[in-house]
Amino acid sequence: MKKIRKSLWVLAPVLGLSAISLISCSYNVESPQRIEEDKKLQDKIVARYVDNAFVETILAQKVYKFKPSDIKANFNDTNSAFFKEAQQAFNFYQNYQLKQDQNFTYTTYSKLLKDQVLNSNDLKVLQKDLGSGSKFETPAFKILYNNLETGIAEIVNKLLLVKFFLLNQDSKDIKDSKIYKDGTSDKASYTTKNILESLDTNEKDFFLMKLLLEKQPAQVWKFESTNTIDLATFAATQINDADSFNAIVLADAALDSKTTQKEENFEFLNANDSIDLHNLYGYQGILYNQGVSSRNDLDYSLTHLKNDFKIRSGFLDDSNRIFSQDQLSLYSKWNQVKLAPIKLKSTFDTNKEKEALLATDIDIEADSNSLQNATYSVEKIYPSLITSNKKSADVVVKITIKSDNQKIKDNSYFYKVMIDWNNKDNITYTPQINKDGEKLPQEVPASIVSLSSDASKISISYVNKIVPLFDKVVTDEKTKETKRYFSLDNTPWSSLEQQEILAFSLFLADQNLIFNDVKSYFENMGYKINVKDSVIKLDDTKDEKK
Repeated sequence: MKKIRKSLWVLAPVLGLSAISLISCSYNVESPQRIEEDKKLQDKIVARYVDNAFVETILAQKVYKFKPSDIKANFNDTNSAFFKEAQQAFNFYQNYQLKQDQNFTYTTYSKLLKDQVLNSNDLKVLQKDLGSGSKFETPAFKILYNNLETGIAEIVNKLLLVKFFLLNQDSKDIKDSKIYKDGTSDKASYTTKNILESLDTNEKDFFLMKLLLEKQPAQVWKFESTNTIDLATFAATQINDADSFNAIVLADAALDSKTTQKEENFEFLNANDSIDLHNLYGYQGILYNQGVSSRNDLDYSLTHLKNDFKIRSGFLDDSNRIFSQDQLSLYSKWNQVKLAPIKLKSTFDTNKEKEALLATDIDIEADSNSLQNATYSVEKIYPSLITSNKKSADVVVKITIKSDNQKIKDNSYFYKVMIDWNNKDNITYTPQINKDGEKLPQEVPASIVSLSSDASKISISYVNKIVPLFDKVVTDEKTKETKRYFSLDNTPWSSLEQQEILAFSLFLADQNLIFNDVKSYFENMGYKINVKDSVIKLDDTKDEKK
């Protein structure tokens, strides 16, 4: 008979910690087929132990600042920061699983029972929490986490590390990382380099914004049907709010749990719209790669995003334009306002350089009809990014529709005009807007049609485009050079609570996508996995007969 022996050693980073023996296992086998099966099983078990030990080491040393050997003690201390954040991550995870399977506790319990992972006393504790829609409480969570074979410690630890990676990196670590160095080198692709150079390394959420710009995510609510009854019923139906959207979704003859799914409180993300997203059906979750069509409001290219001054949340039309419920409700006013020309005041000192230009130096010459429906203001002034261009700036004008509805969130439109006063006798404005004003680039409709452009299906969508805004200005105190960066500061997701939801949701939407970057990032810091006797040896031995 043959025995398989594999000794594994996981080394902590080059911080002087000694190697820790992680696992040493042996299996008796009785056939070549069984040997191969056990080899695969053993490799899988070892890989899980290795990955988890790797993550635990980083969590202990880098995040929570204790020895890796103390991780169990810290977890068992319910007052520790580690336990509290671990339970928060677990609760998010089990809520996420409950959306896929209302019998999550039963499913988990049955698998553990079948695999004989837990003893009878532990199983009795878990039995108390079984039920449709039920969640595991603290005692059950502690049991699940403390036994690696349940898989809970692995997922919880990864959630915590991903959150730390996306939300809490310091400038030095970012700049020293292989991701940043490779991405900003001359060998990097144009897109990658452009993204990294458009982000401020002083922002702790640097890698969250990088992920958003690269992977182009959005929250999506969607319903499609080619059913002949649906086509006959809804071909002429249009949507302009949550009620009209839900009316189509809930009237479908083939309703299923996915069609009727809604965004739950634990995963709720804010939007730039007053629509009640808690009660909008057809929620698909956060989906990646929503910018593949690269048209209109679903354009995720940096060129487009750098010239978009608000977050797009709303119903999607056939041309990939996004209209919020708020916009649609104010459509008649929107279609009466115009882009207004701007002008430097006659009292403006043309000797001023770009950094000194103020909103009070600018007149906005809106027509009387537009002013009946909206107000105009200078929202931002961005000095030219060209160092040699001393007297040029982009002025962002904000049009705000007047409304008595205090719940309205999306009642603004932004446009940009570049002013150049390098030649005081020939001040230029780009684009040059007609003195009587000009229509907005796109008319706001009263509603969105539900029938696709080729009349082949009913297709309605609501999209919450999750991207940062290119609105952070940083001026170097020494060189006086001005730079602009992407930021989440003026988005619906500026709070830590919202960003934690984003971090967890983005990871669970595609675990390998993010974790591979996380792993590479920390390996580059010096956290390594070393396996002793990586080749499995099959030694001829004989079992001792009893």
